[in-house]
Amino acid sequence: MLFCSCKFNVALLRSSEDVDKLQPELKVVKSIRRAVKSDSLIIAERNGVTKVLACDSVWGIKYKDDTVYRNFDDQYYLLRENSDLIIYSQSHAGYKTSHTSYYFRKKLDSKIYSLKQKAIKKEFANDTCFLNKLERELKWYQDFTSYDRKHKTYFIVKLFKECK
Repeated sequence: MLFCSCKFNVALLRSSEDVDKLQPELKVVKSIRRAVKSDSLIIAERNGVTKVLACDSVWGIKYKDDTVYRNFDDQYYLLRENSDLIIYSQSHAGYKTSHTSYYFRKKLDSKIYSLKQKAIKKEFANDTCFLNKLERELKWYQDFTSYDRKHKTYFIVKLFKECK
């Protein structure tokens, strides 16, 4: 679970169409928290009303700084890039170590897959241009999470766009 409680300037996203909406267009709530031992969220609205919603009725949340977290299969994923190929991440912190896992999907409402070679080959089996570009242009020191600072996009997204 990514958050126990989110406070101030948090907007509920009910569907993928809400991702591109500005904060004033969305329903901004006072706080969101997970109900203990339940698959529900407790929403405290700014007018003092408290509501309980099923977790799966909330597509995601959006902060004032436009950071978006996607709720999918009872987990929250940080939306890193909303482009032709959508990139997400999750950060995991432990006692002595921490790591970030990356994920992808083709459309905002499709299933989320791990950003690993096996999943990419399976999901893009019919896209020979994309798979060939990955094979040819991905260097030995790069992985699928490499970021292209020049083009301000993930390298894999850049290659995907070139094949469209």
